[in-house]
Amino acid sequence: MQLKKLLLPLLMVPLIATSCSSGPAPDTEEIDTDYYFIFGNNMDTKAHFTYSNDYFRESPTKFNKDFALMSFVATANSGQKKEAKKFYNAIHFNHHYYTEVYDKGCGTDTYGFYIADREVDDFTVVALSFRSYDYTQEWVSNVTLGKEGNHEGFEYSANNAIVEFNDYMAKNYANKKVKLWINGFSRGGALANMFATKLLNDNSFGFTQENMYCYTFEAPACFSEENVRYDYKNIWNLSNSGDVVVNVPPKEYGLYRSGTDIDILRDDFDKLFADYMYELYPAETYPKDSSGNDIPYDQLTDDQKHKTAKCWIDTVPAFKDSKKYKNETEFMQVFVSRILAADDPTFGIQDREHYVMHVQTAARFMTELFFSIDQYALFYIMEDFQKRWMDTPAQMLKLASKVVSEGGLYEIAQPYLKFVSYEFDEEDLKTTCNTFYNVLMHLDFGDVMSLAGALSNIQRALYFHWHESSYVLLRALEYNPEA
Repeated sequence: MQLKKLLLPLLMVPLIATSCSSGPAPDTEEIDTDYYFIFGNNMDTKAHFTYSNDYFRESPTKFNKDFALMSFVATANSGQKKEAKKFYNAIHFNHHYYTEVYDKGCGTDTYGFYIADREVDDFTVVALSFRSYDYTQEWVSNVTLGKEGNHEGFEYSANNAIVEFNDYMAKNYANKKVKLWINGFSRGGALANMFATKLLNDNSFGFTQENMYCYTFEAPACFSEENVRYDYKNIWNLSNSGDVVVNVPPKEYGLYRSGTDIDILRDDFDKLFADYMYELYPAETYPKDSSGNDIPYDQLTDDQKHKTAKCWIDTVPAFKDSKKYKNETEFMQVFVSRILAADDPTFGIQDREHYVMHVQTAARFMTELFFSIDQYALFYIMEDFQKRWMDTPAQMLKLASKVVSEGGLYEIAQPYLKFVSYEFDEEDLKTTCNTFYNVLMHLDFGDVMSLAGALSNIQRALYFHWHESSYVLLRALEYNPEA
């Protein structure tokens, strides 16, 4: 979920990129790659996965951890067309195709996907990755739930994506034996879940649970109870219950994911993350042997790994020691329970109807405003806000004190907008800030210490939505669907 530029909502039109040409593609291949790294500046995340044609020879209803990890790396490369092309070239997929939004930017209800294919045995594998970060105005669609039925924002985008996809399939794969591989992360995961479900419902191109593979990651819920399809066993949703995105909107709002949900969260996340960071960027205190040479990582004791890698955890404020619940899932349960706590006709958001009534307009206004700001100005705001308000417990306490004072949110936002010379309506901004202030009071965050104590956990829950967090949990996943 990152930044680029904007585009008014419209139905995407096709753009064809060059297909890769190489020698005979191996049936199975170990691949090391890298992709955009949210954690730091000028750094890439490195990932290792196995490609195998056997993935597509097996039934999609059989969970495959290695296939899941490869699907995750695919969607982690979906933000930019050059990254997606690099990934699919690495696994010898051809005939690359991507939606126009990659070149022209996005709007409030647009979508992006990247397609490539590969011949396997007597069929063609068509891969489709939904763009899962590097978008801006589509956040407005994310917060547009609608009072009833499926998630309004996701459904509008998914329906348009299906129109384009069906047209592409009819032009390029008519009368061909095709197996479809779909993947997506976050918003892209929700669109992938809805897209796959709707294709199976419609069956225009003969897609069934035996020729469609769908893996989603950290996807918010999208289907109403009457439309969700738990019986679609070829759709696998992997997410961690400590991630704020998969908990909001809460299940009590009546939105669900089709297919099978798998919780990948582990209590030893901090150590897993620290170890992974150390693999990528060893600390200056890398342990030495008696001759002064670096000790290879795989020969370090667990204690050595943890101590030397801890510097990476400590550079992320949300991963420092702070008030923590028993585990991240418990914190999210407590946080969500506050949303659902009281039947308040004035500011309550205990269900979808009240959310739409009291918050949706303000949420749409704030996200559209936020992502309309120039990319570099927005980067400055985010960097300055982090340093000014979030890096230390004392700063968080000061932020909490400001937020719980009437007009405090406006006092925080208005100077930033003026500094970057962004034109906005003063009254609309005041109304929106007042809406969020009233909601915070309803959530029982009027106590400064209560809010300050929760901020580090909220920040941690947001960082749990990083690609890097998902990657370390996925590669450590222990899941047996038959257990």
